[in-house]
Amino acid sequence: MIISSTGIAYLFAFLATSFLSYRFFRYWQKSKDSASKLFFFFILPWVLFFFIKAVAGIFFVENSQILIASIHVGPFLQGLSCAVALYIVTLRKFPRISPWIGFSIVFGLGLAATYLTFNLSFSPILGQGGAISWGLPSSFVYLLLRATIILIGIFPLAIVIFQDYRTFQEPRAKTRAFGFFIILLSMTGFGVSDFIFAFANYLKPTPLFRDVGLGIIAIAIFIVVLKTQKNLPKKRTSGSQKE
Repeated sequence: MIISSTGIAYLFAFLATSFLSYRFFRYWQKSKDSASKLFFFFILPWVLFFFIKAVAGIFFVENSQILIASIHVGPFLQGLSCAVALYIVTLRKFPRISPWIGFSIVFGLGLAATYLTFNLSFSPILGQGGAISWGLPSSFVYLLLRATIILIGIFPLAIVIFQDYRTFQEPRAKTRAFGFFIILLSMTGFGVSDFIFAFANYLKPTPLFRDVGLGIIAIAIFIVVLKTQKNLPKKRTSGSQKE
């Protein structure tokens, strides 16, 4: 069985985002914090996205239909995640506006990008070095739409989280905010990379180079989560306190 470097890179990304989603889920369960709940639902579509890409790149690397199917679900899951992100931003910064308006705008763009994938031609193949070339079309509208979804969803959320970092006084909360800010910037860079590389030929990397880049980003995210998104301290019961 042939295992592509692309599948391995997406597997690393899946493990890193799964770790982050688990931490947000634990925060939500322990503190009943609505923010942690929303962050969990924000990261969950990315976990599914990386999982599907990893499975396709590891077990179905020679099946072009499966690879193309994994392309189709990408814009939908990313659009759903970014819709949740703009929901959070609208809720936090524009309380007079229904957060569902922000959600609907980005989710609609995600559906439009998903629709375009069924009307464009993709030709994913396994290239030299074991990396998958996804054969993305040189459609300016499609690539711009994908980049726009990321930029109006994740990047504003990163700004909000950075503002939290600047205003928080409690060290644990401050560390968590800064770590999440770094993660969001990394996800923004990954999300707009297709658009950047498609129209900047001198920067266009080989598929193997991009796999290595994604793997490095995934490892960095895992380390940031490990160092900054620590478990909440256990609550002391009255019987365990010293008298």
